[in-house]
Amino acid sequence: MKDKKVIIIGAGIGGAGLAALLAKDGVKPIVFERNAFVGGKAGSTEHEGCLFDVGVHISARGEKGPLAQLAKKVGADVFFINKSPLLRLNYGGRDG
Repeated sequence: MKDKKVIIIGAGIGGAGLAALLAKDGVKPIVFERNAFVGGKAGSTEHEGCLFDVGVHISARGEKGPLAQLAKKVGADVFFINKSPLLRLNYGGRDG
């Protein structure tokens, strides 16, 4: 496979992860992404002046989760910060 080029459609967490794994093995992936940013739903988006976090699910289980395992395999420098509480809802100036 080292002499092959692989086309990957989408630079979301799956496409980017696959590209990283292939590159580590010497394959030259070519990644096509329709958006002006990478990460797919693993990020945030703005709507009417509000910023929404839409990628929380990729960090599930922190250092034991799939994102951390992928990072270890490709030698990426990824770390997780434990926060408490994990979810905080604020409405009308009050925490819920």
